[in-house]
Amino acid sequence: MTRTSLLTAVVGALLAGSAAMAQQAPAGPKPGPEIEALKVLARDWNFQSHIVEGMLWKDAPSAPAHGVWKCDWVMGGLWASCYMEDWLGPVKDGTGPLANGGILGWKGQMFVGWDIEDKVYRMIGVDSEAGAYDWVGRRKGEKFIFVSKDYRTSQGMQQRFRFTWDFADPKAVKFSQENQYKGETVWRPFEIAVYTPTTLPR
Repeated sequence: MTRTSLLTAVVGALLAGSAAMAQQAPAGPKPGPEIEALKVLARDWNFQSHIVEGMLWKDAPSAPAHGVWKCDWVMGGLWASCYMEDWLGPVKDGTGPLANGGILGWKGQMFVGWDIEDKVYRMIGVDSEAGAYDWVGRRKGEKFIFVSKDYRTSQGMQQRFRFTWDFADPKAVKFSQENQYKGETVWRPFEIAVYTPTTLPR
């Protein structure tokens, strides 16, 4: 056999083997029932909220806030990319950016989906304060509950965060953010909101 014939035979064998492996390779994951359940959250919302008295600073009054939550499905429908804006104010006796009736904005980008390896919901996000967050979530009845895995500095203190969406009324979804200070076990209500949908589930 000439060198050319041998090379042709080797290449042909390699190509045939690659084709066979491709035919036998398992298909990638597809969105399952956990993602289907998540679609009630992964849509567009407006919300009206308030920050609980005493949570912005010591003896701070309750403060109004409002914002948006907008989601699109990415990566073949396995993850929802959700953009959030939360605008706080005006606050009585506010200081810094909240002084003189000022408004303070916060923005976040979240990715929410089902972790096929750990069999839990996950929410991974970054925000306009240069923070990065990693939540583990679960569905409990009509609620989705996400708890941050580790502590982050907020208002000068190390805290964890718990987000809860209650879909008992899908047209007026109750949301709460609770904070837990490092070294404590109690969860303190921080922000209470009502989410109103602006789109159908996608």
